[in-house]
Amino acid sequence: ARLQHPGIATIYDVGETDDGRRTIAMELVEGTRLDRWLAAEERPLHRKLELFRGICAAVHYAHLQGVVHRDLKPTNILVDRGGDPKVLDFGLAQHRAAEGPLAVAREGAGRRIGTLPYMSPEQVTGRFEEVDARSDLYSIGVMLYQAVTGRLPYPIHADRKAEAVRSICELIPTPPRAFDRTIPPIVEEIVLRALRKDPSERYTSAAEMQDDLERAGATVAASGAGASVLTRPTTWSPPYLASVLLAFVALGLGLGAAITEFQIDRRMRSQAAAAAEEDDGTFGTGRFFSDCIADLGPDDIDPARPVESLLDHLAGRLEAESGLSPRSRMKIHTILAKRYRALDRLDSAARHFGRAWELRRDDFGPADSRTLNARVGLASVLLQLGRLDEAEPHARQALHEAEQAGLELVVPRARRVLANVAEALGHEQEAASLRAALDAPPDLDADAID
Repeated sequence: ARLQHPGIATIYDVGETDDGRRTIAMELVEGTRLDRWLAAEERPLHRKLELFRGICAAVHYAHLQGVVHRDLKPTNILVDRGGDPKVLDFGLAQHRAAEGPLAVAREGAGRRIGTLPYMSPEQVTGRFEEVDARSDLYSIGVMLYQAVTGRLPYPIHADRKAEAVRSICELIPTPPRAFDRTIPPIVEEIVLRALRKDPSERYTSAAEMQDDLERAGATVAASGAGASVLTRPTTWSPPYLASVLLAFVALGLGLGAAITEFQIDRRMRSQAAAAAEEDDGTFGTGRFFSDCIADLGPDDIDPARPVESLLDHLAGRLEAESGLSPRSRMKIHTILAKRYRALDRLDSAARHFGRAWELRRDDFGPADSRTLNARVGLASVLLQLGRLDEAEPHARQALHEAEQAGLELVVPRARRVLANVAEALGHEQEAASLRAALDAPPDLDADAID
C-alpha cells in the first residue's frame, strides 16, 4: 500500500487465508496484458517507446521507495483503456530500509526468484548480493527487445533450464537492427545497454533509461522511422541486404573484418600470401561471404524474416559451392550453426554442427580441441531437440577425449552438457556427480522459477 503511483496498481490489503495462502486486495485495472496489447495490432514504434517510458517511470518510483520488483514481465504489466501502463504483482518484490535508486534485494543464499526468460544473469545464478534496481532494468530490456523485434533475445525453453541459464549468462543478443534496419540505432543502443551481462554496464536507474527512451521517441517521431518489415515496401536493394548480412555474420564471430579485408586486398595479394591464408580457411571464408553479398537479389530474401532467409540462402550456396577448402567449409558450417541456434532453428543448427564436427575430425583428428568443441555444440543442440539417444554418446565421448587430452577449456563444457543429458535421461546420480565436479552454479530448481 506504500506504492501510490499512477503507473502501479494500488494494493489495498495483504492477508492470509486459514490454510496459509496469501491474499492481496488490489485496484481493479481494466486493460490488456502487455504481450497481448503488442500482438493485437501493428503498433508504431513511437507508441511502444512511449509505453515503455511509462513503465520506467513507475518502476523508478518503486525503486525510490526501496522496492525492487524482481518479476517484471509482460503478464505483470497491463495497458489500460487510456493506453497507459500499470505495473502489477509485487508479490516477489524485495524491500530495503534505506531510500535510494539502487535498492538491493536480499534473499536466502542460492534461491532464484523470477520468471526465467526475464531474469537477469545475477538472478538466474542466485547472486542476490548483486540483485538491485538494475536487475529490473534488465527485465525491462528483455520486454523492450520483444516489443521491437517480436522475439526474445535468446532461445529460452522452460523445460531445459540449464540451457536457458547458459543463454542468459553467456549469449550476446542479436542486435535488433539485424532483424529490421528501420529500427533507429538509438533504440538498439537502449535495448542492448539494458541487456548487458554486467549490472555496472546497464543503466544506473530507470529514470536514466526513461530519459533515453524520450530522446529516442523524439528521433522516431521526427524521422518517421520504425515502420514494420510487414508494412514497408518490399523492394530491397543489394547494399541494404549486404548491411544486414554483415550485421549478423560479424556479430561475435569476427568475420566482418575478414570480408572487408578480402574485398579491399583481393587485387593486391600475391598467390603465395593467399595460399598461406587459405591454410586456416580465413581467406576462403571471406571470399565465400563476399561473393554471396555480391550475388544477392530481392528474390533471395523474405522481407518478413530477413535474417533467417539470408541464412537459408547461405546454406544453399554452401551446399552448391565446390571450390572451398575443407577448413573454409568447416568455418562456414560453424557460423551457420551458431546463427541458426541463436534463432532457435535447432534442426538446422544440428545439421551444421554435425558437418563442422565431421570436417574438423577428418582434418584435425578426433581429440583436437577444435573438433571436440564442435562435438559438444552438436550434443547440446541435440539435447535441446530432445534427441537424447544421439546427444548422449556425443557428449560422453567428447568428455572422455577431452579428459584424456587434458583439454581444460573443453572438459567443463562437455561435462556440463553430459550432466544435462544425464538429467534428461533420468540418471540423477550421474548428473549430480558430474555437476559436483564443476565450479559453475547448479541448475535452477523447478520451484525457484515462477
